[in-house]
Amino acid sequence: MIEEKDLIALNALIALMETSPVFTKEQLKTISDEDRVRLQSILERMLLTGENYGQASGAPDFLNQPYEDFRLHLKKTDNLLNFQTKVVWDAFNLYLKSGETPAPYYALRIAIILSKAKMKDKEKQFLSAWSRHFSSIRSSSGSTYGLLNHRARKLGVVVTDNI
Repeated sequence: MIEEKDLIALNALIALMETSPVFTKEQLKTISDEDRVRLQSILERMLLTGENYGQASGAPDFLNQPYEDFRLHLKKTDNLLNFQTKVVWDAFNLYLKSGETPAPYYALRIAIILSKAKMKDKEKQFLSAWSRHFSSIRSSSGSTYGLLNHRARKLGVVVTDNI
């Protein structure tokens, strides 16, 4: 069962994606170029401290654990809408600042959770908002992006190249 607070957080994420500008390739390049300062400081911290990229960049702790622990964490959180929403929220905000495309796994989990809860309208709304920004990433760039596009189309979302 999906709790009301989880839907509130998801609605906030959807609103953010619906109201944020859709970047062109040129805009993404500019944002990415401007983000080089942040990336340079991460690299310097890695060299200075011996931390890995995730640690030096402030990535979520669950990404900075041994593989088996990470897989276990994924299993535990796969069906937690609040967790998946938070990950996509943080990744989308990073995308807006850096042009770094969010990993699609967590967006797919949101769609699956909504589908299992028989919330097709909410799933469609979420996938429509996601597709505004990431529909041009074809399955050749990663099969999960292709799955998201396919799910969106099945629900009637018009998925087009947006870049």
